[in-house]
Amino acid sequence: FNFGEGGPVFRSGRDRTFFFVSYEGTRERRSESAFVTAPNAAWLRGDFRNVRGPGKDGIWGNADDTNRVLCLTKTGQKVECPTPNVIPLAPDPRFPNIVAASPVSLQILRFVPAANIPGTLDGYAAQGLNRTDRDQWLARVDHRFSANNSFYVRYANNWRTGYDPFPSSRNFYPGFGRDVDYKYNNLALSDTHVFSPRVVNEARFGFYFQKNQNLGQNRAIDYAALFGIPGLTPGPAYQGFPAIRIDGFSEFGDRPNDPFIYNIRTGQFFDVVNVTNGNHNLKLGVDIVRANYVEADVRNIRGDFRFRGRNTNPSGSAASGFYAFADFLLGLPDSTQRQIGAEPANLTGWQYAFFVQDDWRIRPWLTLNLGLRYELQMPLEEASGRLANFIPELGQVVLSGDPRFPKSLVNADKNNWGPRLGFALRPFGNDRTVIRGGGGIYYSLETFNVIRQQLAVTYPFVIREQYSRLSSNPLLLSFNNPFPQGRGGLVGLNTPMGIPVDYKTPEIYQYNLTLERELARDLAFEIGYVGSQGRHLGIRYNLNQPLPVGLDPNGTLITQRTYPQFGDIQYQDQVASSNYNALQTSLRRRARNGLTLLVSYTFSRSIDTWSSTNNSTTGEQQYPQDIRNLRAERGLSDFHRKHQFSASFNYELPFGRGRAFLSDASGLVQAFLGGWQINGILTLLSERPFTPQYSAPDVSNQRPDLVGDPYANIPPGLFFNPAAFRRPVATPADPDLFGNAGR
Repeated sequence: FNFGEGGPVFRSGRDRTFFFVSYEGTRERRSESAFVTAPNAAWLRGDFRNVRGPGKDGIWGNADDTNRVLCLTKTGQKVECPTPNVIPLAPDPRFPNIVAASPVSLQILRFVPAANIPGTLDGYAAQGLNRTDRDQWLARVDHRFSANNSFYVRYANNWRTGYDPFPSSRNFYPGFGRDVDYKYNNLALSDTHVFSPRVVNEARFGFYFQKNQNLGQNRAIDYAALFGIPGLTPGPAYQGFPAIRIDGFSEFGDRPNDPFIYNIRTGQFFDVVNVTNGNHNLKLGVDIVRANYVEADVRNIRGDFRFRGRNTNPSGSAASGFYAFADFLLGLPDSTQRQIGAEPANLTGWQYAFFVQDDWRIRPWLTLNLGLRYELQMPLEEASGRLANFIPELGQVVLSGDPRFPKSLVNADKNNWGPRLGFALRPFGNDRTVIRGGGGIYYSLETFNVIRQQLAVTYPFVIREQYSRLSSNPLLLSFNNPFPQGRGGLVGLNTPMGIPVDYKTPEIYQYNLTLERELARDLAFEIGYVGSQGRHLGIRYNLNQPLPVGLDPNGTLITQRTYPQFGDIQYQDQVASSNYNALQTSLRRRARNGLTLLVSYTFSRSIDTWSSTNNSTTGEQQYPQDIRNLRAERGLSDFHRKHQFSASFNYELPFGRGRAFLSDASGLVQAFLGGWQINGILTLLSERPFTPQYSAPDVSNQRPDLVGDPYANIPPGLFFNPAAFRRPVATPADPDLFGNAGR
């Protein structure tokens, strides 16, 4: 629903001030469902007898049984439960040495649903209602000071609130949704002054404020304190339900990174002077932006508890499903995490752009577009100096304020000159045939995001601790003692992140050549070539990757890190590249007799050495497989599609006022039969590429060797032949396990 109104502020014969206001509202309710797993109703009572079966001897209830769920004694020994496969929910005076269910777990059980799909042991059908409310306001006032000077001010507000019952792809239990509250405010002022018929200046000021809030459904209560879990003090701003992860089931609890509150404030000044001189149209301008980001990272500030089934599984191995849930009943996690403190980072940076452009009409049939743009983005600085960067040359982490480096720990790239050249040619002196072409150098000013993600809100300014189970003392790590002294490690202490001090701004070289021809009245055909080259693109990798150096006498792979005092080091370097070439065609019919048509086809090829700094989009390969050979990552882009076809039409039915039929319609006839349209769209895309991978204890997410044709002898139901790949074999002479199959 919406409305709008506008007109002169003062009605007179010399109106100089006009206003316009509008409002648009949206109320959306959408049902959501998912089929996942939940504990069997019997398991919620500690009874796991429905998974236990007799072993080879055919007798139920002895050590030969399958799926035995064991209990623990108060000394940490695994024993058969007093009732086989039944964990006591309360201490039994007849068995004083048996550990009963944790009081904390019993309180949490009230929030865990039981499986509800008939005929399944743990099938669960989740249902929820998604709510989205949007309110958009716009107000504008235009004023003409004189014939040569006009001004306007515009304010826009967009407010979206809502509720998501399933805020992640792993959280589907009721009661753990997320409230969202997003506010966007924009204020713009513009002044246009005509100094002479040949000189016009436009100055604009803009202010933008955005506040995004993702808020856990249970934020009104400190459940950790309510349950009696020690060692967690989130405070009123961050309280809620702790994160519970039981392997084999949906995670539950408020999302670990909620409340996610993110503020952006930007101010912008833009000014452009237009000078017309003969057959030259010259533009000179400046664009200055100040950006401020305030954001916090609150991961695990309410605690994170993962249960993997090692304590109740007779083998001691991790086992998802009922074993993991049995561990949860006993309150014995496999690992725990917590964050201490969550002061938000306050980051501010400036960026500048200066440009000149000349549209030169050399002849009536030839126009040149000449331009030059210079861009400078100063790295973000944190208000309190809370930035950290790993410097490979020093092999250490440096903090903002170190006299050897700038405050931002990154030098500004000041060599961002972007020349542009274009032309429009009418070879036959009319508008029926036009040839256009051009090229230029463009810069992707993304330093702000890189610093936010790699240098801010990290150790030592954010303290995260991770604790792990001790196999020799399984009762040590528990809900009653989730953060035992001596078992924790500081996350980030030996796993820092970094970017080059001399950061290079990504450069994009773009060029195109097109031919457009009018085939008939209102029907035009266009064919063109479009290409681009990307240089200094970002690529993230583990700078301290364990690299194979040999095999021990038992044939076990030996690896070595470049910086042995550290673990993994996530590093973003600006050394990736890309290449895109495309043939683009289109056939357009402008509106005529109520019919509009557009048909387009693109034949393209996109190649790069990395497609995204936030992991691969298709193969889920987080990092390059061998940081010593980044050229091996060159391949088809994750988003590459060789063929893309689309066709669309819009047809205004010939009924109603002013149309071929019922042209004099009015009233109800016009309301019901007039103004109808038929629209359609068809899109056909070729498939995206993907990256075959394999995993093993000694290597993770690596590519295999290609030993055959993956498109020959394809088994039924598959799209390629898996037998064309094999896992690399390490030898003393060549211990690498990096496959030769490409991305």
